[in-house]
Amino acid sequence: MLTVLGTVDILVQGLLVGVSYLLLSALPWLATPGLALLGITLFASAGSCVENALRGLTSGIAGQQNQGRVSGAMQSHQSLGWVAGPLIGGYLYTVWGHWQVYTFASLITLLAIACMQRALPLLRGSTGQG
Repeated sequence: MLTVLGTVDILVQGLLVGVSYLLLSALPWLATPGLALLGITLFASAGSCVENALRGLTSGIAGQQNQGRVSGAMQSHQSLGWVAGPLIGGYLYTVWGHWQVYTFASLITLLAIACMQRALPLLRGSTGQG
């Protein structure tokens, strides 16, 4: 899939699917078990695509000399997110409630998309995509 659509395009599209799920999850009238299962499946699939695209992109940008260092730093930060995310998210869910947490997560994802759009020319140039 990465070779057909391109790393950068998969990364941006995966983030868009993710933010769509988060925004829809904030709506209480859509909180049915069937829609939740479909949404979680789409969100997990998009997350998998984003992670693979991001690893490929950073590997290509880092070059052979720094691939190990960059990959290790990326893994460390991802692990930190896996620990801190549930702690912060659980606290915010308790304090703010359902709607605000998903809205906040959507805003963070939209910020990531805005950063990607700003960096797109640099990323496309470094990966040879036009």
